[in-house]
Amino acid sequence: MSTSDLPLLQNPALAAFLLAFFIKEYQERTASTELPSFEKILLVLPLIFHEPSRQAILSKNFATPLHAAIEDGPLIIDRISDRISAYSRQTGIALNICCASGLIKANRANNGLTFSFLHQNWPRGSQPRTIPKKMLNSLSRLANWFKDMSVAELYQILRII
Repeated sequence: MSTSDLPLLQNPALAAFLLAFFIKEYQERTASTELPSFEKILLVLPLIFHEPSRQAILSKNFATPLHAAIEDGPLIIDRISDRISAYSRQTGIALNICCASGLIKANRANNGLTFSFLHQNWPRGSQPRTIPKKMLNSLSRLANWFKDMSVAELYQILRII
């Protein structure tokens, strides 16, 4: 994590909106047949708050597979395990904010913990209008990639396992 990432890391409201947006996108892209797991959500902030990763993700179109994006932008996986560790606390705080505010719901099942966006649209006055479009567009790409992969596949491609 670079020092330029610190202001982002210290902004729990931004992190909460980013995770809620990701969960909503993921749910929409799977027609609500699948929900993102906690293990997948742990990857979101380390990829979105890390500017080189975000730029590499944003430079790809939706049809580009994740493994090709990583080959073209190896900084995506640069110290990814360290970034996941650094952002895990912030991810937990952001998820708690989302659950407490009623944006998302934590679902416990035999296969672990998943999260669902609780609304068809953003509740009135809560849509994240001031979040940079680059972050939101990167999140849309992540949701598109993550929806088609298991946690094991994601962690293997990102070289976490």
